[in-house]
Amino acid sequence: MNAKKWLKQFLMPDISRPAWRFFGGAGTVIGAIKRWIDESDIYFLLLGGMYGSIYEENSEKISFTEWEYRYACSINKPVCAIILDESMLHSKAAKW
Repeated sequence: MNAKKWLKQFLMPDISRPAWRFFGGAGTVIGAIKRWIDESDIYFLLLGGMYGSIYEENSEKISFTEWEYRYACSINKPVCAIILDESMLHSKAAKW
């Protein structure tokens, strides 16, 4: 798949298709996520109205996002979080 097609699919707002599928499965994406968090100055978290895709290989069956957050905290990475409130989510849903 060429880069343009990959980016178009990756950036499409289809939340039913988890982004980790581009990495070949959960096992390979965790390695990439750890590297990205390790190399970052801060972990930026944006929370909305969905829990997210479940990381099945983890015994706790938590989402990838929750796993990322816990990992960032475990290595004392500074965290910045934006949490979208219910009124914003309802307003957005009404526009669709």
